[in-house]
Amino acid sequence: MDKFDKQIIAFFSKIQGRLEKAPQIAAETALEHFQNALIQKQWNGVPYQPYKNKRREPSRGSLMYRTGNLFRTLRIIYVTEGSIKFSAGSSRVPYAKIHNEGGIINHPTRTSIVTHREYKTGKFKGKTLFARNNEKATYSQRSTIPAYSVHMPQRQFMGKSPALLKDIKTRIKINFKTR
Repeated sequence: MDKFDKQIIAFFSKIQGRLEKAPQIAAETALEHFQNALIQKQWNGVPYQPYKNKRREPSRGSLMYRTGNLFRTLRIIYVTEGSIKFSAGSSRVPYAKIHNEGGIINHPTRTSIVTHREYKTGKFKGKTLFARNNEKATYSQRSTIPAYSVHMPQRQFMGKSPALLKDIKTRIKINFKTR
């Protein structure tokens, strides 16, 4: 083998190594993109739909990133030459799919025990308020809560997007230019 052949073989082996890394780079880029969507509270530049009733909006944390549980369940399942599979949600985070796709959550009829406490002294004197079911409770009663549905707006954080494709192409091009 002469010098030219050795250089061609070295060049193609160098390219082959970078081509083998391309799916992993694409997967890591996509995972970062999905995590940023949750942090920035938007998908493809469209912000998530806010709460309809501002009084019911939780006072702590941010929409979709309150506890970080959903964020921590985002992961890459596998990467092959032709495909990448991601996962979001778990048994502790069953709401990932409904948030990403939107839809209606149907709650069945249920019964519950409601506990009250009558206050004789203090700042709540003369009032009867909901209380914990313990020895301080004055009385309890069984209550039936009828079936109801909740409309969950789509707050997508995973999927195909032009911005994601652009990010993947940029990272792979940078990988080919360096080294």
